[in-house]
Amino acid sequence: MLFKDKIIAAIKAKYPAINLSKKRLDAIAAKIEEKVIDDETKIDAAIDTYNDYNPIADIAKQDDIQRNLEAKVKAATPKKEEKTEPVKPATEEVVDDGTPAWAKALIEQNKTLATGLAALQGEKVASTMRAKATEKLKEIPASFWAKATLPQKEEDLDAFVTEVQTDYTAFTQELTNKGLAQFQTPAAGAAAAGGAGGAAGTASKTVSPEVKAYAEQQQKQREQQAKSKTA
Repeated sequence: MLFKDKIIAAIKAKYPAINLSKKRLDAIAAKIEEKVIDDETKIDAAIDTYNDYNPIADIAKQDDIQRNLEAKVKAATPKKEEKTEPVKPATEEVVDDGTPAWAKALIEQNKTLATGLAALQGEKVASTMRAKATEKLKEIPASFWAKATLPQKEEDLDAFVTEVQTDYTAFTQELTNKGLAQFQTPAAGAAAAGGAGGAAGTASKTVSPEVKAYAEQQQKQREQQAKSKTA
């Protein structure tokens, strides 16, 4: 038996009704061991001396209070709940890839919504581009370029406008050069329209009243300019 154990046994024999914790007994035994230094005959006297300055009964009461507090704290601490996997309904239908039917239906619904949103956005872009093109091409009849493919990006709009203006100028010039008589038959108008490139190629096969009026106006202006030069 270790010398410290002999001291602890002596304390228990002297105070059998006192319930000291193991930690407390070890601490008291260590203090007494420093005094007696392996002399068993001095153990009882050293215990009495220690008790005079540090009543062991009072120390035991402190230990009791500490144990009661620890017990209450332990009782009040909620137990950790064990995590369990949610139980899937037995009637739930599962598709081939393991995805529940309700989840697949939700995915399909989201796809439909995304497609519809993309279509709306496309219509909005087309409407905005057409409004801006109409403003820039207000001197040209809308029927001339109505069927042309509008650009998707803002930065391509100016190039589109320039192309339409160029095609329209060439178209009206060709009509003017051939004479206004060709407006009398749809076939002649279609032949003239076919001669213009780009946006003009998308125009109607017959010449619209707006185009005819514009061409007549251009012809009159040229005639007036020619007369002014010869005057």
